[in-house]
Amino acid sequence: MATALVMELHLLASFLLLCWANKAPLVTLSSTIALGSWGNQSIPVCQWRGVTCGTRGNRRGRVVAIDLAGLSLSGTIASSLGNLTYLRQLDLRVKSFHGTLPPELGRLAQLELLNLSSNSIGGEIPPALASCVRLQVVSLRRNNLQGVIPSAIGNLSDLRVVDLKYNTLKGSIPKELTSLRNLEVLILGHNNLTGDIPIEIGNLKGLVFLHLRQNLLTGEIPTEIGNLTGLTELYLGLNSLTGPVPPSLGGLQKLQILYLDYCQLSGPIPSSIGNLSFLTVIDVQLNGLTGNIPESLGNLNLLNVLSLTSNNLTGPIPQVLGNLYSLTEFFLNGNDLEGNRLTGTLPPEVGDLVNLARLDISGNRISGLIPERRGNWDE
Repeated sequence: MATALVMELHLLASFLLLCWANKAPLVTLSSTIALGSWGNQSIPVCQWRGVTCGTRGNRRGRVVAIDLAGLSLSGTIASSLGNLTYLRQLDLRVKSFHGTLPPELGRLAQLELLNLSSNSIGGEIPPALASCVRLQVVSLRRNNLQGVIPSAIGNLSDLRVVDLKYNTLKGSIPKELTSLRNLEVLILGHNNLTGDIPIEIGNLKGLVFLHLRQNLLTGEIPTEIGNLTGLTELYLGLNSLTGPVPPSLGGLQKLQILYLDYCQLSGPIPSSIGNLSFLTVIDVQLNGLTGNIPESLGNLNLLNVLSLTSNNLTGPIPQVLGNLYSLTEFFLNGNDLEGNRLTGTLPPEVGDLVNLARLDISGNRISGLIPERRGNWDE
């Protein structure tokens, strides 16, 4: 029967001597589940739960991966873990690790994946991680990390994923990150980052996912973001961004999701947004956008959510929006704030939106009758 045990992963190092991997202790942790294989001299180290050893060449018998994701473990990450110099993957998503990140992790020159997300790790991100020159994936999301993002991470040319979401990181977005030409995913949302979005971000031509939402970022949205032609999701909302929505966003031909909500943006909604035929979500609520709703939005046949709530939009609601047959949520309301200033009547074509489940047009100057409903929406 499974029994709770307190184990020290330095036992692994002792038995690694039997597998030509005479390395120092790994991690000290306590377990609330059975991991009877750990420290059991009758079981080869390479068969211990969560441990993978190499099978070829100089990696044969060496620990190349540790995956304890999802196990009910707790403890701290020991500095001696840095002695496992053949380690390629380290996945400790176990929800209960605490302490800080030891700089000795920088010794893991073969490391390609580092996933310590969903723990309670505090302190700063050690600049020594920049010595892990083969890193491709770094996920430290949902921890208690503080301090700044080390600019030295910009030297890790193989990086494809950087996920630092849900921490309390501060300071600016290092310009050095914009030199990571292989980067595909950059997630820095839900921190306390300040300053402008670097215009050099347009250099990340391979980026498909950019998440900077809910920080303290200021300045304008760089026109250069329009250079990220492979981008599929863009989250910039809940910042203090000002200025216009750059028309260059109309060049993001693969974009599916666009969140620019809860900022201080001004000026018109660029008609070029209507060129983004793969868009499913547009959320620009709670800004200071002005002008008419572009008729070009009627081209977005895949659009599910259109939220224009609480801006200063004027003029009529374009009839062509009745072409948005995939639309399920349509928000034009003032949300008890200043509201919009839309006038005229609700186009009868709105009644053709058969998938529409939510329609809110309150806080405007719209008159006339609500069109006969042919969908299932509630006014």
